[in-house]
Formats: sequence, C-alpha cells, structure tokens
Amino acid sequence: MDLHSGHFLVSKELFVYNENAHIGLSLCILGIIGVKKWGKSANEWMTSALYKEYQGWTDWQDGMKKLLKDHVKELKKIEERSINPELIYEAKRENLALQQEAEYRRRLMEVYNEVKRKLDYQVAIEEAKKNFTRKHLVTWVLENVNKNVNAEQKAVLKQCVLDLKTLSEKRRNAI
Repeated sequence: MDLHSGHFLVSKELFVYNENAHIGLSLCILGIIGVKKWGKSANEWMTSALYKEYQGWTDWQDGMKKLLKDHVKELKKIEERSINPELIYEAKRENLALQQEAEYRRRLMEVYNEVKRKLDYQVAIEEAKKNFTRKHLVTWVLENVNKNVNAEQKAVLKQCVLDLKTLSEKRRNAI
C-alpha cells in the first residue's frame, strides 16, 4: 500500500481517521506480529487439544460399538438356548399345574376353616343354652325350696350342715 492509496482512502472517507484510529492501527500491527511470532505454536496447541477431544469421541464410539456387539452376541446365545421351545412349554405346563394345585389346596383350607368356624359357633350356642338352662333350673329350684322351707326347717338344716362339718373334720384326722 503506497501513500496515494492511503490518501485516496482518507479522502473518500473509506477510512475515517479519528482520535482512536491510531489505537486500532496499533492493535492490527500487534496482531500481525503475534500471529507471525506465536501462530505456529498456538496452531499446534489447538490442534493437539482438538485431536485429544476427537480421540475421546472415537474411543467412546469404539466402546459403544464393542458394547453393542457383545449385547448382540448375548442375544444370539439366548436365541440358541431357546431353539427347543417344547422344553419351555413343558416347564410352563408343569408350573401351571403346580399353581392350580396350590390354589386348590388354598381354597380347600378356606372351606375347612369356614366350616370349622360355623361348627364352633353351633357348639358355643349349644353350650350357652345348656348353661342358661342349668342356671335357670338351679335358681328356680332354690327359689321354690326357699319359699317352701319355714324357719323351723331352716334351723334344722343349719344344724345338719354343722354336724356334717364336724364329722368331716373327725374323719379327715382319722385317715
């Protein structure tokens, strides 16, 4: 760029020169010097960083490919094992028969418990009726006896009870 070109740019106001223009020009010159001096080493550093990142991605992709290949191999092994489905169906039939047997036994036990509960209830009702009848009979007999026994008979009964007590005391010592 010669002097006439610079004069042309300034006169046509393609390059506007103001108070900050020399700063921009200085930065431009420093940038060119920096690229000339440190450009090659910066390029090598950025290239190595980019290569490391690229290598990380390729390692990840290789790992995923290996993982998927191993998964496909496992699926093929499972498929080969299940080639004879008759064994599986037979095992499922046996399992179903065992489940049915267990359900049958559970229901049978449920019926047994329900019948036992009802029979126990009937036994309890019969026992309650017997106890009620016995109590009622005893109270009826005692009430009627007490009504019909006069004072003279009560005194005789008390004397008899005392005689029986003394007699039992004598016999107890004798044996």
